[in-house]
Amino acid sequence: MATPDLKAYYLPLVLRLPVNPAEGNGMMASAFVTGIVNAPPTCVITSPFDGEIFFDPVTIPFQVLATDATDGVAEVEFFLDIVSIGVDNLDPFENLSLLDTPMGMYTLLAKSTDIYGVSTFHLR
Repeated sequence: MATPDLKAYYLPLVLRLPVNPAEGNGMMASAFVTGIVNAPPTCVITSPFDGEIFFDPVTIPFQVLATDATDGVAEVEFFLDIVSIGVDNLDPFENLSLLDTPMGMYTLLAKSTDIYGVSTFHLR
């Protein structure tokens, strides 16, 4: 696996160390803390469109555009209503388990997760 392209940020940190807590006085010290910020991945359901109508019998295409600028998308999980119906870890991210879906109204949810476990959701 390639080394992720993470951005390092240097944040000033000021510490107040009490000498005598009863008197409230103390010494001041300063330092720089290095932190790495992991931006969450993006997740957008690209198919089906919101409000799209299908006629029975039908295979509904469930496709997601998922990207992560810093470290890559590890997987996309697909949900029909609140039930997980599959996981895809290869781009293009799609789920083919909506074959012969009965007529009705459904809520689709996609969850993209990066290699560090940070997730983003998209609901349609």
